[in-house]
Amino acid sequence: MSERPAGIDKLAALVFDKESRATEVARLLHDEAGQTLIAAAFLLHSLGGDPETSAQIRQRLEQVVESIRTACKSLQTNVVERSGLPLAVELLVERFRRESPAVPIRLHVQEERRFPSPDAYAVYRVIELALENVQRHAAATEVTVFLRCCNEGLSAGIHDNGRGFDPSAVYRSPPGAGLVLMGLYAEKASLQLHIESAPSQGTIIRVQTI
Repeated sequence: MSERPAGIDKLAALVFDKESRATEVARLLHDEAGQTLIAAAFLLHSLGGDPETSAQIRQRLEQVVESIRTACKSLQTNVVERSGLPLAVELLVERFRRESPAVPIRLHVQEERRFPSPDAYAVYRVIELALENVQRHAAATEVTVFLRCCNEGLSAGIHDNGRGFDPSAVYRSPPGAGLVLMGLYAEKASLQLHIESAPSQGTIIRVQTI
């Protein structure tokens, strides 16, 4: 790809730092606050006292714990680390199906081995950003997401039949932020990113191990 415009590396650093901080906050909420509240509920039960009051307090504590778990899921950006890449991509596709029910999204997954979390997460983010671009810009009527994890390597991506674009315009002013971020995620994980598109010809975005 062409040389990145000024400011893109700074944007990438901010994005990566935000994800790292969100993951750390989620871990602290789960490990510290959530576990402390669970322990308090058990302690309250062991102390006895008025059964009705104790039951009400335990119910409130359980509600808080559930709220913390929900917040952790929202903050925990690295869903791949929790679920593995294939399941994370399946959940991602299901989310976009709910958000854009008029656009059918086919998913093809072949998994023969797991890949390290940093590489797998970069692939996940490329697919997520590609789906966001389709949702916002492509006006596609058919979308295919594919993922292949085998001993020979990893290959994944998305193909749509939308309006397409000129890939050489990615770094023109203003740059296409989604495509730029895809390139940065791929670069950080030492993956190859391929973009094939033309006006009215749809788009294929593929990421793979070198």
